[in-house]
Amino acid sequence: MIYFLQETEPPYRIKIGYSANPTKRIATIAATLPQNVQILKIIEGSREDESFFHYIYKKYRVDGKREWYLPDTELLDIIDTPNIKAGNFN
Repeated sequence: MIYFLQETEPPYRIKIGYSANPTKRIATIAATLPQNVQILKIIEGSREDESFFHYIYKKYRVDGKREWYLPDTELLDIIDTPNIKAGNFN
């Protein structure tokens, strides 16, 4: 499963990750962060799909953070798309 989570405080970074158990993984991540996060979306997907999202949105990547991205409108619009799948867009 691919998950998208976002910080609830500035700078509102978005994490794109993969986990077989995303709810448990997100809870683990949340416990290690100084700020709160919210789940934006969880979709079906593989590690390859996660890599696809990382590649497509690399221009928004936060320096030094491979899975964290700036909350650009393009990325948020894709997350808001119903029935999103990794192979559905470019």
